[in-house]
Amino acid sequence: MGKSKIEHDFRITPFHVNNSVTGSSVLVEVDGLKILLDIGMFQSQTHKTEDVYKINYKKLNIPFSELDYIIISSSHADHCCGLGIIGRDDVNFNGKVITTEMASELIGLNVRDSAHLMQGECEAYNKKYPNKEPLKPLYTMEEAENSLYWLRGYGQNETIKLNENVTLEFLPNGHLSGDGSIYITYQKSEYVKKRLLYTGDHNFGRVKPFTKRWKD
Repeated sequence: MGKSKIEHDFRITPFHVNNSVTGSSVLVEVDGLKILLDIGMFQSQTHKTEDVYKINYKKLNIPFSELDYIIISSSHADHCCGLGIIGRDDVNFNGKVITTEMASELIGLNVRDSAHLMQGECEAYNKKYPNKEPLKPLYTMEEAENSLYWLRGYGQNETIKLNENVTLEFLPNGHLSGDGSIYITYQKSEYVKKRLLYTGDHNFGRVKPFTKRWKD
């Protein structure tokens, strides 16, 4: 007798880089929603510059037009700096971007800084290697500004309604000011709740609010 197929309430598709801790990005599908958790940039000091760009172009080939939400857990570049790509004309994103209030300000600074750094890095590379294929930034400063139009900040531990059955909370995780582990609750039926916790980067042992909540 063959094994029966298990149907899970949360369908998970990774968009990070294999065997790497940078470039955090995971697609979660639940109750008809498509939610991207983090949209980080891959970073490396051991890869060639052109390889880092190739990896980021590939990993950020995400079906943005199908997304309902992008939820960002941290303002560190490896969690948020892919956001600028949704400001490009060829990316048809029509959803919402959600993070914490404090993180939203830091994300804005980092996304703008990322555009500035990429511009300078690509100009320097193309000048140094005129016979190689030119490097292009993933997004420009103008596109970075465009992307921040979608960004909305909420309070930590605030219940955020994503649809009639799905809610979101940011649980403080002690990693960086404004960071929050992403806690999604799916009210599957009157008596059944399913939950998904996406920790992101964390220092759980130092955070009393999360420890207390976890014991409930």
